[in-house]
Amino acid sequence: MTTPFDLLNRLYSVAPHRITGTPEADAARAWLTQYLSEQGLEPELVDFHYRATGLFSRFSMLLNAWVTPLLGFFALALDPWIGLAALAALNLFDFVLAPKIGRARSARGVNVLVGVNRPWPEMGTGRRPLVIITAHTDTARAEPLWLRRLGSSDDTLYSLAAIGVGLLVLFWLTTGLLGLWSEALPLVIGLRAFWDGVGRWVMSGLCVPIALSVSVWVLQGLVKHDLVNPGADDNGSGVAVALDLASALKVERAGSLLDIALAFVDAEEVGLRGTRDLVERFGEKLDPDLTTIVNLDSVGRGDTLVSVRGQGLLRQRRPDPETLALWADVSASHARSHASIWMTFFSGGTDQDAWLARGYRRALSISHGDITPRRLRATVYRAFGIVADPVDVVWSHLHSPADSLAGISPAALAETRAAILAFIRALGALHDSTTAPIPPPSSDSPAP
Repeated sequence: MTTPFDLLNRLYSVAPHRITGTPEADAARAWLTQYLSEQGLEPELVDFHYRATGLFSRFSMLLNAWVTPLLGFFALALDPWIGLAALAALNLFDFVLAPKIGRARSARGVNVLVGVNRPWPEMGTGRRPLVIITAHTDTARAEPLWLRRLGSSDDTLYSLAAIGVGLLVLFWLTTGLLGLWSEALPLVIGLRAFWDGVGRWVMSGLCVPIALSVSVWVLQGLVKHDLVNPGADDNGSGVAVALDLASALKVERAGSLLDIALAFVDAEEVGLRGTRDLVERFGEKLDPDLTTIVNLDSVGRGDTLVSVRGQGLLRQRRPDPETLALWADVSASHARSHASIWMTFFSGGTDQDAWLARGYRRALSISHGDITPRRLRATVYRAFGIVADPVDVVWSHLHSPADSLAGISPAALAETRAAILAFIRALGALHDSTTAPIPPPSSDSPAP
């Protein structure tokens, strides 16, 4: 009997380094489509084009990281309205203009889409409930392991910096509005004195740590090295589990009212390009109320099954509570340990965020790994009204030579597979019970 670990071994033997657009990525895709065809499925290849983020964007990030705490430290020297405009312009340049100005040449990606119990073109038709299991096929370029470990706290540092920026905006906005009222002059003087004595130091202290981390990340990117990222967990593990599920679900869900599809998406490591194209291409064709997305992302290590409870910090996107509750029940029954985390847009997102942004609230992002305490970050999140377990997954092996086949746990792959299968069965039972056919009238019933 083939297992997810067997499939991961096969993928690894064909193409361990699957950077999008390379011959190895093409070889992996050819093997993937051949395997699906051998299972009696009909995979479809969907091309898309995108422009990758260029080096210029890294330097705009570096500029923003350092100018922001400087603006806070010298905030008293600026008119509040000029300061707010400068802060807005800095972030507009970093997040909007720089990526467009510094984009690299056009690149091509390919998504592999396949229906399990019906062909892909028939998915979403006839208002049938649908589950799409997604997995990324590409791998990232390697970074030194020490850098990965250094960046393991970036999510917390970004969150602290967000609080610092919020304090600065609040200070400028308050003093600017009060400055329009002459009788509030003593209060303005008091606020400025507080900022000069305490506020600017707190604000800078919250922002400088992430500025240092960003600086190290940008500068090391200019240094050439011969490191290779094997990409076993990220992103081979999700592909292996999805492929194994395809074989099981093809038989189990035949004739079911619940449709099952798989989406193997490309170019995840350059900004979720494949997922964004998938959402843009099919977002209007599918029904958000009947479509459930299950993204498998790094599910091959550790002893804890992890789900993402939501995305974002200032603008938060939350999945459907009933879907989360159903997954929590399944996790409790099929995993040795389970946890839920929250991700912010500062340090990157998952496929879940792209679907949530389009109105698909029945979207899950699933990982499996070792967890580490993040109590400080949990405290920061509570200030923004976010409640999640005070833990994070240990991601330090990703994008580094440490993400090898030797670190993969067959038990983690099997546990993820069992939980996803149980979740789909629970969804199937739920939909079958709510869409059961109306029984014919008995002989004693009056004719209509």
